[in-house]
Amino acid sequence: EEFLSVLDDMDNEYYVDNKIGNDSSNGSKEAPFSTIQKAANIVKPGDTVIIRPGIYYENIELKTNGTKEAPIVFKAEKFERDSVIITGADRNVAEHKVEWTLEDESLGLYSIPLDYRIYRMTANDVQVVEYLSLAGLKTYICNANDNGNKGHQPGYEHGFFYDTTNK
Repeated sequence: EEFLSVLDDMDNEYYVDNKIGNDSSNGSKEAPFSTIQKAANIVKPGDTVIIRPGIYYENIELKTNGTKEAPIVFKAEKFERDSVIITGADRNVAEHKVEWTLEDESLGLYSIPLDYRIYRMTANDVQVVEYLSLAGLKTYICNANDNGNKGHQPGYEHGFFYDTTNK
């Protein structure tokens, strides 16, 4: 019992690899987890999570706090640009597995079904403007309301609007 108590007090190191990992494994270097969330669910103060290169389509919620003396550390295994990317993006959309529907050919307006509202979108590494209404998107007026009343802020040709009623 004393030995197990000492083990519980030790700081742990967990690994995450979305290519070869499995959330049923123990998170060791040889048997990593597949998601960062799995590691976030079990870490305690003093633990370190090492994330191997990849794109992680997750919204991560840390359920335990570290302390000043024993922080919880999440870090990339390799320190290089875009080694680890964490995104809340829909993987099927990002990997072009969702079919877009042409809504208005003259405007080049397309839609896809989404079960959640998005707040930020990028296309070709450029942030795309969110419009408050479909009317605003069609007229490129950022603050046009649902009735099409135009505000004073012109927008950009490339933008998005999330229809909460039709998703």
